[in-house]
Amino acid sequence: MQRRSRTRTIKSKDWLMKLRDVAYDADDVLSDFSTEDLRRRVMWTVKASSSKHCGGLAELNKLNNLRGELCIKNLAWVTDATSEAKAANLKEKCHLRSLELRWDSEDNNGTYVDENLLEGLQPHHTLKKLNVKGYRGVNFPSWLPSMTSLAELKIWECPRLKSLPRFMQHLTSLKTLNIGKCKELDLFSEESDDGTQCVTTLQELGISVDHCLITLPKWIGNVTPLQSLQIYECPNLTSLPEGIGNLTSLQSLLISELPQSDLTS
Repeated sequence: MQRRSRTRTIKSKDWLMKLRDVAYDADDVLSDFSTEDLRRRVMWTVKASSSKHCGGLAELNKLNNLRGELCIKNLAWVTDATSEAKAANLKEKCHLRSLELRWDSEDNNGTYVDENLLEGLQPHHTLKKLNVKGYRGVNFPSWLPSMTSLAELKIWECPRLKSLPRFMQHLTSLKTLNIGKCKELDLFSEESDDGTQCVTTLQELGISVDHCLITLPKWIGNVTPLQSLQIYECPNLTSLPEGIGNLTSLQSLLISELPQSDLTS
């Protein structure tokens, strides 16, 4: 009986060892093939509890092989902005090409928390596309000008945002800029200390404004590579700057909600 029991034990161990090897092999296959789509498109939702063990940003810490697109939702629920943003470790995720950051709630912890959070969620400098929605900070993070590979930037529904970094001219790869429903952000004032005036590489510019816009600024005429210009929600617009004629590459011009009178230039 003892000999049979010993034999069964040995066979069981051998079987477990083989099972472990199969599991390792399967894990390798999944890493190389079946999870490729997952790594290309990941949506991460922060849970209301904001617990590190319940959908917290810290769980992203070691996922440095993520590639393709990453969307993080419900950032309004984050309470410990500095530590959780640091724990997310986005700066080391060099394979990401697109990052979407969404607050998705008005019931957040205030401007100060939002600004610390976005400042800490600095992505790798090779990022190509950045989408920020629902952010309730007054200022954009200081790291934005360092994103020299960024080709597309979308900023939407950021009601308290008043300015973008002054040194946006360093975004030499930026081709598409879309800004909408940012009530406090005045991109068109000639006196504005805003960095968008220096971005002359744009090919597509789309802006939805909620304030009183009477004319487009003169600097628009300096963006000579511009191919598409779309301006929404500007019922008070009455004239276009003379420099609009410099946009020889322009293929599409859309200005919605015009006043009854004709535009002048």
